[in-house]
Amino acid sequence: MPNLSENFRESFLAYSKNPHNDKNKANLVNYAFAIFEDAVNKCGMIPDEYLVHIFDIIKPAIQGIKVNPDLSKILDDFIRDLSFSELKTENQAFHVLNLAYNLTSPKKSCLREVIKNFLILQEKLTREDFIITNRNFAGSFFLNNLDVSNVREKKSVIDNLVKFVSDEVFNKSREDGDKFFPCSYNVNEKIQHIEKHIDSLSEKQCEQILSGLLQKINPLLHAQSNPDDVRGDAENMTDSGKKRALKIHSFNDKWFFTFLAKIVKTIQETLGIKTTAERLLENSVADAKNAGVTLK
Repeated sequence: MPNLSENFRESFLAYSKNPHNDKNKANLVNYAFAIFEDAVNKCGMIPDEYLVHIFDIIKPAIQGIKVNPDLSKILDDFIRDLSFSELKTENQAFHVLNLAYNLTSPKKSCLREVIKNFLILQEKLTREDFIITNRNFAGSFFLNNLDVSNVREKKSVIDNLVKFVSDEVFNKSREDGDKFFPCSYNVNEKIQHIEKHIDSLSEKQCEQILSGLLQKINPLLHAQSNPDDVRGDAENMTDSGKKRALKIHSFNDKWFFTFLAKIVKTIQETLGIKTTAERLLENSVADAKNAGVTLK
């Protein structure tokens, strides 16, 4: 019996080196179709079952393979064309290649990781709000109304960022089904739900969402303190007001900013945006060269 995973890996690597070669494209489609056929023969036509089987085959096949942005765009266009094909081999190979693309797509992976971390944090703040509110209501010696307001302001800022990302994903999604988070969903179900919608997006759409999120977060990190800022819901707060709300943390007043800074760094690396330190270094090198100084 042929090793479907190894064959797919070899064809994927060949395609990666020369994606415009007709033979490479044909081999990739044929091995992808073979995986789909194997999955359907073993699991039937139930998507939740055969997709898991496909995932188990292709995940080790593409492990360690890096896909640069140019190749990612070519692969994305190629897969989209397959999805509209009338040939059985091509339109069914689409399912395998689309899953492989999602596993290698840097911007989709980044967007999935970002929203996952935000949803987990949102869930933690929801629990914190519930506990503090109830203990304060019961007459806790250590808590008061200000503690309740503080946690709700923090949660409001994070809720606002989650809403921005999720609204952007749902509005751009081509996935069928609910384009919102059903009230009954727990955090894991929310993550799975929005990841399905992210999978339907193009790299360009993911880039647009990540860029928009950067524009939302960066002002929070660099805002100047203003004691006169309005307190309450994030929709009515200035950037400095949101920053002040996030400063209040049980253990470390820099915790939220460290979290957001890591999100920003991850997005910048994915989008190829240079950090301030990298720009300064490049400028220093350029200035040195202009002055006739060698850096060897």
